[in-house]
Amino acid sequence: MLFAYTSDRLAPADGADPAADADRRGPPAPAAAQIAAPNAPDTVDAASHGGGSIVVLPPPEGARRLTSHVPRYLDQAPVPLRTPAQVPAHAARRFPERISTQEAFGELLRDLPRLAPQAAAAVVTISTRAADPVLAGWLAAAEPAATNGEAPAGRHVAGGLSAAAFGGVLGSLGIAWSRQGLPLLPIGVADEVSAGRVLPGWFAAGSADARSMLAVADTGLDPVTRALAWNGGAPAGIATTWVPAFAHDLAWCLLAGLGQQARLDGASSLIQLCARQVDQRLAELPVDADGWRRRRALVLAGGYRLHEGGPGATITLVGVGPVLPEVLRTAAELRAGLGHEVSVVCLTSPGAVFGALQARRGLADGSDALLAELFPANRRCPMVTVVDGDHRTLSFLAGVHGDPISTLGSAAPPPAAAAAAAATRAEAVPVTVDVIVGTALDLLDEAAAAG
Repeated sequence: MLFAYTSDRLAPADGADPAADADRRGPPAPAAAQIAAPNAPDTVDAASHGGGSIVVLPPPEGARRLTSHVPRYLDQAPVPLRTPAQVPAHAARRFPERISTQEAFGELLRDLPRLAPQAAAAVVTISTRAADPVLAGWLAAAEPAATNGEAPAGRHVAGGLSAAAFGGVLGSLGIAWSRQGLPLLPIGVADEVSAGRVLPGWFAAGSADARSMLAVADTGLDPVTRALAWNGGAPAGIATTWVPAFAHDLAWCLLAGLGQQARLDGASSLIQLCARQVDQRLAELPVDADGWRRRRALVLAGGYRLHEGGPGATITLVGVGPVLPEVLRTAAELRAGLGHEVSVVCLTSPGAVFGALQARRGLADGSDALLAELFPANRRCPMVTVVDGDHRTLSFLAGVHGDPISTLGSAAPPPAAAAAAAATRAEAVPVTVDVIVGTALDLLDEAAAAG
């Protein structure tokens, strides 16, 4: 960092007196004589026996300049921090009935200059080669011709970056506010493989004073490869991780993540995107203002109860991200077949739920109120979790109340389901309804036999 903030040119004070500067640069007279005759026997003997004068070599010019510039850099006054632009809490727009969170991410960035012109002008984006298409709408909005003379729509700094270059650029942009006073809002979009390589450096920068947003794009990797390349989370206290299932959930997370940047009490954020289109009517958004604000708060906190089964619910289905359509269809089939209610919980941040469980046990700072909201003590029943990834992701939920649990994930489907999918080669579905229904019925039978 010292080399990055110093100049190779002399400052005015460095060369104020050329004569004195020349005298200072030159070696002492005895040393000059010894340098002029380096092979003289008496010089060699004196140096080897420690009885002669020491040869003083002139310092390299670059080193002299650096030693002069570094103290000035370290002693400079703190850079005044400018107030960042305000980011709205809501997107104030409607989404198509079927849209993926990845498409919604691009559309929101494209509409950001209209929604919040000042905040859009502070946004700077970068992307890896495989994730470049996600920012197509933003690139069009950032063109000077697209602004129609209004406030600039932000900048796309670089695209097609390798993982190493991506991490370095995003880290440099993340400290622009805290060290140079520039209220930038950096967003990096990376594919799953590059994100897995970038995370260690991004975590290290976030644990200091770098603030940025990392969006992980869905580039079509198979579930096993994606699980190996990308673990899908960030340590608590360094960044907030969200895995939104619906477009409005994504909008709230994106705007909240931008609002957390360029602030003394801010934080970085990580959003996992998905290219699978989902019917947005399944979100069942509240129609009243209080319900709307409550849903937003719960989305940002870590999750919400999408279907309230009530005290008579026989089982709770928990889903994350793009698996919610199958989870909701399973709930409908179980209600019709069992004649009992089924609760459905949508998690937007498994890491936040795990942090709440750790806080309840005194192993982490924070509150455990989220657990009471998602899994009330008077709603205890067996639980089936479904994720698009490693099935072990939500296994910690067994520790909330100690209820029986079964975990499903696209990266490790049951043997029968994997064989059926390989034989039919049907449309890619993370976890099928038949698998979830069968798992839920088996768990209920097991709980009944144990009870």
